[in-house]
Amino acid sequence: MVMEIIHIAFDRINSTNTYALENYSSFQQNALTVISAKEQFAGRGRQKNSWESPAGLNIYATFCLFVPEEHIPICNIPQILAISCSEIFPEVPIQIKWPNDLMVNSKKIGGILCETKSLEKTRFIAVGIGLNVNTSKEQLCSISKPATSLFAETGIPYSVETILGTLEEKFVQNLIILFRNGFAPFLSTFRKKIYNPGEIRFSLGNSVIKGKIKDINPDGSILLDIDNDTTKTFYFGEIL
Repeated sequence: MVMEIIHIAFDRINSTNTYALENYSSFQQNALTVISAKEQFAGRGRQKNSWESPAGLNIYATFCLFVPEEHIPICNIPQILAISCSEIFPEVPIQIKWPNDLMVNSKKIGGILCETKSLEKTRFIAVGIGLNVNTSKEQLCSISKPATSLFAETGIPYSVETILGTLEEKFVQNLIILFRNGFAPFLSTFRKKIYNPGEIRFSLGNSVIKGKIKDINPDGSILLDIDNDTTKTFYFGEIL
């Protein structure tokens, strides 16, 4: 399987995911379209949270593809992007906070937002990633929740363009494996990289439950030990 890659780059944009959802009809269905920007003025995260997007410092990108409706579960695709990102920085111990946030030393370094549109026999998938690359420690202090960056962790300035290119290559390699063999080849890696702080608060819509992570199921869903010695699988939700 060969996947053509098409690039659309902006100096400044509201959100790469927003652009993708508004312009998907012009994208080639047999290619991976990568939308990137040096700056976003309305970056979005999960649960309608805003994403800080200062100019020229970090990765703001959306990977766009079309997948047949009967293909692999959509939820695995952002998980594969998270795994891909964790694999390209051997010098930084990136963990994955289920389902697909990126953590280093209990601080958030990146977030992934997957949005879709159902078309005739096909689903359009936009997987956006915001990755803190060169944000300074001083700038990180202005973020409400504990956050970090590659530069803050290593003291080394990085080329945003080089990282995006490396991530793009790794993501495509892993997508090809996913399309051929499903999530099974990634399960062991995903389990090892899961961020597990012990007792957690898990948000599911308007409710929040307490529990502990028991395991990651073969399909990428999470198995929690919750109150009253009950074990339950969740396919959607968020660890707070």
